[in-house]
Amino acid sequence: MNRKHYDAILCLLSVFCWFMPFHSMGGESYQAGNHIGGVAYMTLVIPIVYFYFSWNEEVMMRFILASSQVAVCLWLLAPRVSAGIALYGIISLTVVAFLMLLKSLLD
Repeated sequence: MNRKHYDAILCLLSVFCWFMPFHSMGGESYQAGNHIGGVAYMTLVIPIVYFYFSWNEEVMMRFILASSQVAVCLWLLAPRVSAGIALYGIISLTVVAFLMLLKSLLD
């Protein structure tokens, strides 16, 4: 597999994380990305757009999108006392994609 396939897998996993719990509301109740609102939809759209620019090999747009994805997730993570696994998963997947992007730039 080449770098494009790895980017596709990372983007699909990030979209899958959007449907997982973003944070706990106490007890057995959780909120996923669609329950939080408009900003959480950015965490769904950015990986899809990143996937498009990955296949077209637009390096600068991927850099901007990965940076904005981490910023949005950290913004969603800041007020949450009990953050769910989805936010941590999206941040870690985006950081891995960002590191792969930096590695491809250095090669």
